[in-house]
Amino acid sequence: MDPMSMMSGSSMIPEGMAVLGSRTLPVPTAAEEADHRIANSLQLVSALIGMEARRAKDPHARAALESTLHRVAAVAGVHRHLHRSTEGAVDLGAYVGELVRQLALGCAGQHVIVVDAAGDRPINVEAGDVSSLGIIVTEVILNACKYAYPAGVSGIVTLSVQRTRGGYKLVVEDKGKGLDGETKGRGLGSRLIASTAERLGASLWWENLRPGTRFVLAVPCC
Repeated sequence: MDPMSMMSGSSMIPEGMAVLGSRTLPVPTAAEEADHRIANSLQLVSALIGMEARRAKDPHARAALESTLHRVAAVAGVHRHLHRSTEGAVDLGAYVGELVRQLALGCAGQHVIVVDAAGDRPINVEAGDVSSLGIIVTEVILNACKYAYPAGVSGIVTLSVQRTRGGYKLVVEDKGKGLDGETKGRGLGSRLIASTAERLGASLWWENLRPGTRFVLAVPCC
């Protein structure tokens, strides 16, 4: 008799593994299954919003859908970074770097977005906070892309991540036309920035550089 036939098929398979043909494969954990489903759901939502944005004939509706698409992308970016992390926190500099690369597409390649996340030590931020930060960065950078420079004129938008004595700050700066009603307005984006900053316990302000605008978000931490 074949010795293998005397063994229980399940007793020889390590816990958390499954047999496929002659190969032993790891069985996904509940957390891994949840991660996979969340990633797929975010991709589906992004695809549906993108499809509706392309169909929209009203420019205001299209702009609103595109802004929503960028917000979903910000959340998806947090999920990707958390999936790679083993500590439940995200390297803020690495995250905003990836986010800005996505946002550059939203600027249609017209403007150059520069990220300065200098520093020897990474700033690790909890998942809930980094998601909120991603929403704020998305709104401020897209706002700069839309309003900082005259139509058809290319410019530079700079995002820096800096440690402070009591936490850290995000600074977005351009050399455009400066503050006006559109830059610091009362629209959905501005309200979203204010409410999200309040949830973080952060301070925010705009500075008129003449030329240009600087947005500062100061976040207390640890």
